Amino acid sequence: MVATDPDVAGQVAADRDYWILAARGADPQHAALPRGLDPADVLRTTGPAALRRHLEQAGPLANALVDERLAHQPAAQGLAEALAVVAAGDADQWTSRTTDIARRLHLPVEVALTQLIPTVAAWDRDRAGQSESRIHDHATRDRITGQSALSPAQRWAPLARQINPALVRAHDWGSLAATIDRADRAGLDVQTLLPSLVATRPLAAEYPAADLRYRLDADLDPDHTPLPGPGARVEASRGRRPQPPIQPPNLGPSPRDNTPSR
Repeated sequence: MVATDPDVAGQVAADRDYWILAARGADPQHAALPRGLDPADVLRTTGPAALRRHLEQAGPLANALVDERLAHQPAAQGLAEALAVVAAGDADQWTSRTTDIARRLHLPVEVALTQLIPTVAAWDRDRAGQSESRIHDHATRDRITGQSALSPAQRWAPLARQINPALVRAHDWGSLAATIDRADRAGLDVQTLLPSLVATRPLAAEYPAADLRYRLDADLDPDHTPLPGPGARVEASRGRRPQPPIQPPNLGPSPRDNTPSR
């Protein structure tokens, strides 16, 4: 079990711990803690029951590392880095984790599985050497710290492309990116939240960025109804997509129009 503060230092420490434990055949779990708190802080400020809940809700650390790589890199580089994480993990999870990566990057599963094979072979040939190389690599720290120098539109583009490539092509992508950034600063796990907002119903094809922004706004402020975009009526309830304006019924020709057609 790995549980660290989710700040830069904590993420880098969790990344390092993964490679140390994976080299010994482990596939560790990861407890996501509130921002700004490490396990000792959680225990001191909220008590043992709260800490126990965080530990019981832990998920695979490999998934967290894959999320970071896909969210902060272009697709080709993110794929290679994410598959390195998968290759070092539980062999029983290779296919399911690779399938999920391919889905998120909009790639054929066969392409990702084909690329996984040499990655697994390289890991198996020299686990200790591969682990040492990853432990002393500063790429993760550089990626995370480098995010602050990017605009929201640049920072969140890789994640948005995983959800729907049309989001970053929309004319209002900048507004959606700013809302995502605001959600991240508010402490929401946007990498988990955004896919969940579109899981049950596809985004509106005509205005995908506006649709997702309305849904995210509802999570940020459930009592606030965002202003409608052009040609759309916004529903106040969470997750309900903007609807086209209601058109008046066609009542046929006016009673005063008695001129026969010619």
